[in-house]
This record gives sequence, structure tokens and C-alpha cells, in this order.
Amino acid sequence: MHLTGYPDGPPVRAGAGGLGVAFTDAAGAFFGTYSILAALEYRERTGMGQWLDLSHYEAGAATIPEALLDFSLNRYDQGRRANRHPWRAPQGCYPCAGRDGPMQDDAWVAISVASDAGFRALAEQMGMPALSHDERFATMTARRRHHDALDELISSWTMQRLAVSIERDLQAHGVEAVAVATPRDVWFDPQLRHRGFFETVLAPASAPEIGSRPHLRPGWRMSSTPAATRRLAPLFGEHTREVLISCLGLNEAACDTLEAEGVIAREPAPGIIARPGPMDLPVLLRSQRLREADPDYRRKLAEAGGAANHGEPATGDAVL
Repeated sequence: MHLTGYPDGPPVRAGAGGLGVAFTDAAGAFFGTYSILAALEYRERTGMGQWLDLSHYEAGAATIPEALLDFSLNRYDQGRRANRHPWRAPQGCYPCAGRDGPMQDDAWVAISVASDAGFRALAEQMGMPALSHDERFATMTARRRHHDALDELISSWTMQRLAVSIERDLQAHGVEAVAVATPRDVWFDPQLRHRGFFETVLAPASAPEIGSRPHLRPGWRMSSTPAATRRLAPLFGEHTREVLISCLGLNEAACDTLEAEGVIAREPAPGIIARPGPMDLPVLLRSQRLREADPDYRRKLAEAGGAANHGEPATGDAVL
């Protein structure tokens, strides 16, 4: 935590905030996976098993080797530096013009420059080629020293343009830049669509109002056993009898008795589970239960190759 945050602010706990998930949860999971694979390989060779001893604290310490080495060798405490990098300048996330259409969320682009040549290319694209000759910005050391002033200049340029156009133009000239994607943007990402990262899953025939929905595939590919959705999520009580009969040894008559007594059911009792249906977006927006909505989202998603509009409301999906 000492290394995470802004220079003029307190230490910040890294992780998923209110979910109570620290970054060491992920690091510990990786370490556990590697340890299990190594132990399995050892068992294949020797026939012997092993005990695995894993520590969250050690997993966390192992992810900051540069800071530990810097202090042990140089007695230098790197401290907190927010989004900045010790060997890159500029480095940061810059505000951009809002996207077109009804969704006017704030938009950002991340830019990182690792060389003087990269900065010259950035200055050219900004229409300010003289910046690369300014003594404040001519070298990496000078740019790091005057990072605040440089950030102001870059922000004044990015705020006039869309993040995706900045990403496209800077990448085309060898400058590392990427638009910060919102969850909505991810569904339209051309690279993910090219990779087949999404699949369309139809709703059960008994719930046509749900329609088809795009779902994420696993983030890996296997040549012999490709992962895909092979069946739908179970409906209410869909497998109750199957479990009672095949696993617990009950017969159909016993299941009929349980159903008659209300112990099991094929449908939820009235009022317990509300069936999904079209949302009245104007009402939800007026009541401020939703912040904003994109009335064309479903159409755009279908055109991009996602879920087709199978009986779904023409007004599209709402975004909280």
C-alpha cells in the first residue's frame, strides 16, 4: 500500500474495493496454480505427492521486486507516484471529448512515451512540433521534471478529440496509446469480435421475453477441447426430480407427494420470483433508478455480430 496512491495522498489499498478482494488474492491464485502444476509434474516423475504451503503476504512481496531491490541496493524509497512511470514521460491517462450519441460518459485515453523519438511523434500529432525542442521537454529527464506542465498541454489537446481517434492516430505513428474502454465499449471491440470472444446464447423457449444475450467465452483457446456453451442455465426446479430420483432413490410417486405438499415445485410461488420483462426506460430514467440509456444499443450490438433482437424491447438496454 505504501507504493500505491498519489504523492500528496495516503497509501491506497489495491484491489476490488468493497468486494474485499486484494491484489494478493490474484497473485496467490497464480502462485497456487504454478505450485500445483509443479507438484503434479513431480508426481508423474516420482509417484510421490507434496504438501504446498502458500502465503498471501509472500505472494504480495514477490510482486514488488523492483521497489525492494531499489531500497536494498540504493536505499531509495520509490514511494507513491500515481500513474507515472520512473522511465517514461509522458505517462498517464488524459480526458477526451465524450463519445457521440446518447451515452455521454467521460472518456479517457492512456498515453505512454518511452523515447525522445516517441515524444517527437506525439508532438507532431498534437500539432505542436516545437515541444520536442523545448528545453523542458527535449529529454526524458526534462519531461519527467516538468511532467505537470506537459500533462496540461496534452490534456488541452486530448479534450478536443475522441479517444478512439487519438488511439488510432498515435498508434499509427508508433506512440503507445489506447482508449480506456467502458463495459459498453468492450462489446463492440473489433479485436475481441475477431477472436470470437463472444457467443450468443438463446433464452429458454419458456422465457422468450429474455431473448438472446451475448456472453463471454473463456479467455483461452484449446485446440482439441474448445470451450463453448453447450446448454442453457437451468430453469426453476428443472432438475429437481432428476436429482431426487437418480441421486436419492425416490420414485415418481414420492416426488408427486412432495410436490402436492409444497416441498418441491415446478413454478415459483406467486410473488416470490418476478419474471423478466421489458423495462420501461423513460419511467426508470425519470425516477432516477437509471442514470442514462442508449436506445440504439441492441441494434448496434446486432449489427456488430452480437445478440440479435429476438423479441426484446425496441427501446434497447439501459445502463446503470
